[in-house]
Amino acid sequence: MDDTAPEVKELLRSLYLKKTGEERFLLGVSLCDFARRIVKASFPSGLTEADTRERLFRRYYGNDFNKEEMSKIVSHIREKTLHKLVT
Repeated sequence: MDDTAPEVKELLRSLYLKKTGEERFLLGVSLCDFARRIVKASFPSGLTEADTRERLFRRYYGNDFNKEEMSKIVSHIREKTLHKLVT
C-alpha cells in the first residue's frame, strides 16, 4: 500500500537527508524497537521468555522457512533462551 502524497514523501526525504548518518541510524533503531513493542503487545500476557522469543521469530520470519527449518531454528532459540536464564 502506498497512500502517501508525493509532496509529503519529498518533505520526509529532505528531512531525513538533513540528519547525520548516526541520527538516521538511531532513528531506524528506534523504529525497529517500536515495531517490536507493537508486535509483543499483541501476544497474550504471561508468556515465558522462550515463548515470547519464539513468537517474535515466527511473526517476523514465519514465511521464510519450511517447517523443518523452522523447527530447528525454534529449538535453537528455546535452548539459547533457557541457557541464558540458567547462567
